[in-house]
Amino acid sequence: MIARKWLWNKRRNKIAAWSSLASMPDSPIERYVTKGETSRRISPHDPWQWHALEAYLTHRLRVGGTQVEQERVCHLAEELFGSIYRNRLSNRKLEVRLRTLAHIGLFRMKGLGEEVSAILKDKRIDSEELLATLRVLAAFQDKKLLNLLLGVYRPLPPLSDHRYRQLLMALETGLLEELIDRFDMGNDLLQRNLLDVLRTRNIRTERYLALIERLMGSPSDELRIRALKAAAGFGYMSQEAENAHLARYTNWRQYPWEERLMAARLMGEVRNADYQKLLEQMIGDDRYAVRIEAAHSISRYSNGHAHLTRIASLHGDRYARETAEEMLERRSYERNVE
Repeated sequence: MIARKWLWNKRRNKIAAWSSLASMPDSPIERYVTKGETSRRISPHDPWQWHALEAYLTHRLRVGGTQVEQERVCHLAEELFGSIYRNRLSNRKLEVRLRTLAHIGLFRMKGLGEEVSAILKDKRIDSEELLATLRVLAAFQDKKLLNLLLGVYRPLPPLSDHRYRQLLMALETGLLEELIDRFDMGNDLLQRNLLDVLRTRNIRTERYLALIERLMGSPSDELRIRALKAAAGFGYMSQEAENAHLARYTNWRQYPWEERLMAARLMGEVRNADYQKLLEQMIGDDRYAVRIEAAHSISRYSNGHAHLTRIASLHGDRYARETAEEMLERRSYERNVE
């Protein structure tokens, strides 16, 4: 044990010393990354140097740098580690294969695309390895990932929301738009997470707007709520959608409170004089969250302060009057703080 510990410390110290020298601006690897100057001194000789170089390239990519620098790091990694990773993909140990897939995705080694895709053909594939492979396809921006997510080849095992978002967040806008076109083919989890990712990524395209306007009339409560939230984030609707929104929420009490809240929020983002009349009713909702959201939306209109003042004095509902007073106090406090 003592000898093993001594050897491990010795190896760790050598790697630390190598990494320290490699990070110097005039080191061969830094000159390659920053200036594109190649050198034979970059290629490792000892096993520990391969490990140190892999760790250094991983660190160099994660700390950022220019687009050109990142491309050089990926190119160098593929040139030096491509054949090593190809062999490791067939290693008997799952942890080795998972670590290798993570590096292939990080360094975007598209030269190993066929080997990565071949993993998916194994029907006995472990769920962790499947997810790691899907992550690599996402990093490659490979269209096969869309078919896999949509279950075109075979149904995917259940993925959590977090894992769906990991995959979708890595996709470029063009691939996300292809998923928008095939939205109805996706399962519930994919649809919900796609909407959330499009909103989080602040995608603003005509296809996305058309999708959320269509889903605002969906029979699914969950999809309607997420579409309303997305539309509020978008901050714009077509005139037809504005009219449909007004007609749908004239009978706002029949909808779930989460939907009423989002509908009120949208009426504050897309301001319309007819919406103010609805908001004046919704400020008397039996849910506090809906009342305060309606009050917040009213305050966003140009005559919002006067409107809230009138509601606080004249509204027939006590809760509506109290909510309007609370919003007026909040706005007064915010003005004083500013």
